[in-house]
Amino acid sequence: MYEVLLMNASRNPADPVPGKKTVRLLLHTAFWMFFTVVFFISPPKPLSAAMFISWFSILTVVVLVVYVNLYVLIPSLYFRRKYVPYFLTLALVLVGGAYLITKISQLDFVILRMPFTDNLKNLFFFIVISGAFKLYRDHERKK
Repeated sequence: MYEVLLMNASRNPADPVPGKKTVRLLLHTAFWMFFTVVFFISPPKPLSAAMFISWFSILTVVVLVVYVNLYVLIPSLYFRRKYVPYFLTLALVLVGGAYLITKISQLDFVILRMPFTDNLKNLFFFIVISGAFKLYRDHERKK
C-alpha cells in the first residue's frame, strides 16, 4: 500500500514521483501522532501542559534514536555489510538514548518517571519495528 501512495499508475515506476518527500513526511508525522494519541488514551492520562511537555521531551529522544538508525546507521553500516560495527554502534545509541530519557525524566518539569530498563526496552521496540520496515521496503525495491 505504501508503494501505491508513492506511485502514479500512469508514470514509469522508475521515474521519481513528484511530492514523494511530502508523502513520506506526512506518513512519518501521522505515525508519530498516532503513537502519541495511543499513549494518551491507553490507559487514559491527564491532559495537562506538564504531561505534553514531558511526553514531547521524551518523544524527541525516541524519534532521534529511530532516525539515526534509519538514516545513518542502516545505510552506512548495515547495507554495506558491516554488521559488527552496526550492532555495536546501535547498542551505544540505544544505551545513550535510554540514559538521556532517564535523565530527562528526572528533571523537575517532567512528570513522567521512566526507569532506564523501561526506556531501553521501549527504544529497542521502536528500533526493531522501524528497522524491519526499512529492510523490508529495501528488499521489495530490489525485486
